[in-house]
Amino acid sequence: MTGGEKPTPVALPTDQWVDEFVPVGTPIDLDNCDREPIHIPGSIQPRGVLAVVRERDFEVRQVSANIADQLGRSVDAVLNRHLSVLIGADQAARVEQAASSFSDPAHHIRLDCAIEVRGEPCAFDAILSRASAGVLLVEFESASDVRPFSLPNPYQEVRSSLEELNRATTLTELYETAVRAVRDLTGFDRVMVYRYDEDYNGEVVAESKRADLNSFLGLHYPASDIPAQARALYEKNWLRLISDVDYTPAPLVPAVDSATGTPLDLTYATLRSVSPIHIEYLRNMGVRASMSISLLRHDRLWGLIACHHHAGPHLPSVATRTAAELLGSTLSLRFVDRLEDDQLRKRLAAQAVLAKLTVAMLDDGEPLAAALLGASHLLDLVPADGVVVNVQGDYRVRGSVPSPQVVSAVAAWARGAAEEIASTECLSRELPELDLDPQLAAGVLMLNLPDGQYAGWFRREVLRSVDWGGDPHNKAIAVREGSAGNQIRMSPRKSFDRWREIVRHRSHPWTPSNTECAAALRRLLVESLYRRARGALRMAETVQRSLLRAHLFAGTAPAESLSQLNDFCVHMLPGALATVFVARVDLGSGQVEAASGGQLIPYLTNPSEPTAEPAPIRLSPPIGVRGVTYAPSTFTVQPGQGLVMFSDGLVERRRESIDEGLNRLAETLGRAGNVPASWIGAAMALGNAEDDVTIIALHRP
Repeated sequence: MTGGEKPTPVALPTDQWVDEFVPVGTPIDLDNCDREPIHIPGSIQPRGVLAVVRERDFEVRQVSANIADQLGRSVDAVLNRHLSVLIGADQAARVEQAASSFSDPAHHIRLDCAIEVRGEPCAFDAILSRASAGVLLVEFESASDVRPFSLPNPYQEVRSSLEELNRATTLTELYETAVRAVRDLTGFDRVMVYRYDEDYNGEVVAESKRADLNSFLGLHYPASDIPAQARALYEKNWLRLISDVDYTPAPLVPAVDSATGTPLDLTYATLRSVSPIHIEYLRNMGVRASMSISLLRHDRLWGLIACHHHAGPHLPSVATRTAAELLGSTLSLRFVDRLEDDQLRKRLAAQAVLAKLTVAMLDDGEPLAAALLGASHLLDLVPADGVVVNVQGDYRVRGSVPSPQVVSAVAAWARGAAEEIASTECLSRELPELDLDPQLAAGVLMLNLPDGQYAGWFRREVLRSVDWGGDPHNKAIAVREGSAGNQIRMSPRKSFDRWREIVRHRSHPWTPSNTECAAALRRLLVESLYRRARGALRMAETVQRSLLRAHLFAGTAPAESLSQLNDFCVHMLPGALATVFVARVDLGSGQVEAASGGQLIPYLTNPSEPTAEPAPIRLSPPIGVRGVTYAPSTFTVQPGQGLVMFSDGLVERRRESIDEGLNRLAETLGRAGNVPASWIGAAMALGNAEDDVTIIALHRP
């Protein structure tokens, strides 16, 4: 909208310019403007004069070529001389004192200066900033306001506007107050608040203009109009002015720093010359002068106050521009306050809904899906047209959602995203192969839960008419036309007529607040699923132990007891896997009848052997595996031997194989003597257990 200096994504240090940008002086068009070094143009706008001063000795190292016109000194007379030669000893001393008081390169200091020009004292505004450490930029503009200030002056004029901004209760009121105040203050023909979306497309959200001008209010402008590198400069230097688009740039002399051989970084200079592409863009809009003020949130650009003048050149005074910048800063602060107030209210409302859902999920007597959808809480948490929950084998919906087949395909897409939360406002773009009904599923926000479970919100299509300030695809068309003939020079688009685009197959976008609420719910759901799974596991373990004891007390052999228990679990407790070892020991003869279902084989200790040996027992799968029959194993514990049974927590470690743990245990038991207490003590002394440990030791005298 205000034009774009088409550049690379970030403004880089000047020591990288050769590698990243085309050389200074290269003709710029749409083919190479993305590499134009807009922060080092090598020239300034001639409404003022620039002197580049080395701070250690205040020697002028570079100067703009228009110095003779405005200050009556020749370039040769001041170059490599003390600043006092240019502006006089008293004024140079004031500049030196002011320079010592600031270090932030983004900070500008303004001084009122009286400089003798051709024998006459003239009033100038001096603006100080830094190009880099030890390099001071001193810019001079002829002062056009009355000095000393007397009522009314720009700061008095802006005071009532600041009070009005502070009284505004909505963003719309803030925007409208700001554009009206800036226009009254600066005298531009048109002043707009231009706000970015998440893709840096801009929208005019407020406007104050001359009555005979067409309105731009509500128009959208593509991100390419103000590309990434220009936005990066806007975040550094908050106010930019072009007082006359027909200016002839005043080059710096010399063009590069004689000591470093690099061009001067003018990022923070108020007189920085701008891209010819940007100038052509403004001319195509019929703009003769422009000014923009950055609107920042947490040091990131969220919008601009954009000012256009059509009647001819326009030069607000430095004091007026400073006051306008103050209005922009206040608008930024008030915007952040309003936004954070809104976010706080939404966060508190979401916490209240989450509290209700937490209480509902604590009722283990109700299926989790039913607890979640028993009221409208999920749709209160994340506004949508419908919601679906598929947990613990229970599939339920509330509101308008697509068919289970479509939901299943969407859930598979979400799992493929490999993120806890997947969302899109244009589902047809992500899943073009699905026959999606846009009235049911234009957008989705899906929670991926453990074991393929999920919950998701669906939004229907919202048709939107977007009014653009010219065809946003215009530049792409120009590129295609240009490819047919190498003599065609591609330039910024010339059409800014209202161009309406109908946006289809999109829902309302999912906001960061929506995603934050969904993430909070996901954490609660995972905790609830885990808690319920643990409860179900404890119940299954209780049933398994009770049945096993019943079979054994009835005299059933260990292997047969495990087979009968396994058959019951496969049919009645599907998925409830368990490991178990059962042994029946005749204490008189030492005969052991045993069966193992996934549990590690016990060790036999022998006082005559240096290590323990695995007992001759057949290892079978855990309880709960379909089609398993458990075979018996019999052996005898000889006099003097011991039988040591243990759980896997004794030998398993995350960073080693289980064989290493078993070998270590065998050697430890072999050295532990011939007393069960010694075996248990030695085994437990291995330490570093990462799971529960159970040890049972039997010794035959």
